[in-house]
Amino acid sequence: MNARIILAIPAAVSMALSLSTIGTHPFWQDSGVFLSAIREMGLVYAPGFIAYEVLCRLWSGLLFFIDFTLAVHLFSALCAALASGVLALAVRDLLRSRGPLFRVTSEDPGPLADYCGILAGVLMAGGYTLWFTAIYAKPYAFYYLVLCLLIWRMIRADDSGTPRDLTIVAALIGLAWQAHLSAGLAGLAILLFVGAKAKSVGGKGIAGRLGLAAAVGLGPSLLGIPILAAGHPWLLFGNPGSAGELARYAMGGRYVHMKGAFGPDASRIASFFRFGCEDLLGIGVGLTVLGILALLRRNPRLLVGILCWVLPFGTVAILFKNEVQHDCWFVAARLPLFLALGVGAYELLAKAGARGAVAAATLAVAGTAWSAVANYSDVNQRNYHVPELYGRMLLETPDRDAIVLLTGDDSNGLASYLQRVRGERPDLLLVASVFLNSEASSGSAWFEENLRRRSPGLKIPDYRSFRSLHPGAEFKPAAVAAFINTNSDAGRPIFSDLAVDPALLRPDLMLAPAGVYYKVVPRAAEMPIDLHYWKSPIEAEAVRPLYRRKRAQDLRETADGVLVRPQYFERRLAAQLLRARVRLAIAFAGQGRPAEAARLCQSVLDYDDEEFEKSPEIIRLLATSSYEAGDLGRADAAFRVLAELGGSPEQRAMALYHRGMIARQNGDETAAARFLADAKAVPGLDPAALRELERRAGSR
Repeated sequence: MNARIILAIPAAVSMALSLSTIGTHPFWQDSGVFLSAIREMGLVYAPGFIAYEVLCRLWSGLLFFIDFTLAVHLFSALCAALASGVLALAVRDLLRSRGPLFRVTSEDPGPLADYCGILAGVLMAGGYTLWFTAIYAKPYAFYYLVLCLLIWRMIRADDSGTPRDLTIVAALIGLAWQAHLSAGLAGLAILLFVGAKAKSVGGKGIAGRLGLAAAVGLGPSLLGIPILAAGHPWLLFGNPGSAGELARYAMGGRYVHMKGAFGPDASRIASFFRFGCEDLLGIGVGLTVLGILALLRRNPRLLVGILCWVLPFGTVAILFKNEVQHDCWFVAARLPLFLALGVGAYELLAKAGARGAVAAATLAVAGTAWSAVANYSDVNQRNYHVPELYGRMLLETPDRDAIVLLTGDDSNGLASYLQRVRGERPDLLLVASVFLNSEASSGSAWFEENLRRRSPGLKIPDYRSFRSLHPGAEFKPAAVAAFINTNSDAGRPIFSDLAVDPALLRPDLMLAPAGVYYKVVPRAAEMPIDLHYWKSPIEAEAVRPLYRRKRAQDLRETADGVLVRPQYFERRLAAQLLRARVRLAIAFAGQGRPAEAARLCQSVLDYDDEEFEKSPEIIRLLATSSYEAGDLGRADAAFRVLAELGGSPEQRAMALYHRGMIARQNGDETAAARFLADAKAVPGLDPAALRELERRAGSR
């Protein structure tokens, strides 16, 4: 069968799946960041992803007549389709190989090699994660294409042994590194391949090809990063001005060396197997297991090579907790397993004899249908507006000409996308708070200088003096506070999605709740409330039915390291809306509006979200507000939950005390006496708190 046909069939399946689900909206994480960077040739995260960005920019220029976001998504779709097709060629050539490393059959596989290749490519195309990365703006689909090319050309080079094919492998090794730094995790398998070929190419041959790999891998970054940075683009994630900083940026040092970045986590270990089953589904899993067993007999050395790719790659992806899209890393880790899948397919189809082609077609159709049924609704981006609604929530709230301090990939990526790609709210100055006090981390105030180019009235805070006044403050809140203190008199409203300790602010300033933000306002005796800040394009209750698959990671930095847990992407929007509700409830309670505060607290608890339903602060606010509003039944139920949650002895005692007061008001003196006695008997209760409790009980 013609190689073009073998490539085309899986590619067509992949493209059909992509075209049926592709959309014109950004996705979560840093999809909006990449879209903004491609549009304006900005400098994204280390290591810069220069090759991907440049190719996407050229591609979107060729498709100037369609929506820009759709054009970028189509680039991912094309890369994923080609990756599936190239993988099919790799399996076909594996089964035909007579090379010393990859040979798996002694007989001529004939057309079965073609059928097995097509089947492997089709099953790869239907994998949930590959399909998902094929329809949004991230470098992963491009990365998978390069890795598939690398695997294919390694098989070809082993079979032919020609210097030309080995040179192509060297170039693809470098390109894989350029596409994504995680390609280095396949290094052990690649080193084994290079070692096996060392004698045939000699020392000079190895040195020359190593230089080629380095040039392809680092060249685009070392050349492109300074060029992009010199243009002072709106989107700038660093300022590698020196050779050392440039090398560190190109190697992704800032990202990898964060404190607590590595460590075991049970949910991530389990996800390696769960995501694998979701991607391969039953047919793929069965054929892969069959192929592994066959390789034990046919070519155990190849199986060792596959495991030397899969296991280190998968292990580091699990341990590298700062990588919240580790499911995408797992696809790269599992790619060599498709070679085993192809061998398993050959074992099965060979037994089908003359019906091998029919059996292969049946399995391919069944696998695609299975994938469509299992994945379509969770992958479909055609009318998936939830991330964009998140961005609109952030852009629509602030006052005109406001300075908006944003934290996190979703907030910065989606807000910048809507502003820079869609042209919405150009009056706002969006500030990525993570880069404030850039001089402390990089040696130059590159971020603040970039802000001043866009807004000349801004002042650069004296962060060093501020830190000396507040040495115990955390770095990020301290930087935000210093920025607010310095620029609050610039005549522009300031909004921050990060709460700052009032002690860090100037005495004449305070943060007032303003929906999903805090607004910097003059200090006043009473907290101002402007309800228009709580207007949202969607309510939290309307987000809940839109939850999809739990593929996000909630990452939190603590004193003990980085904690992660699986999360719905869509929950991020709901959580922001619910937190805004809680802020409004606190403000209502402070203004003597307990009934409204209780209503809001109850709606948050009724949402049935673990973060909120077990929050002592929200339950306490519900209890006290309900008590003050005269709703004794709801107050008693809330105080009961508060007492059962534990917390400090003082908190438990006060919850029991209030239950006693409620029982007394209801005329049940027996229950009142019991609750008050239990309150006084709480273990560990501070003597001063006990005396205050007795005083309150005695005064009633």
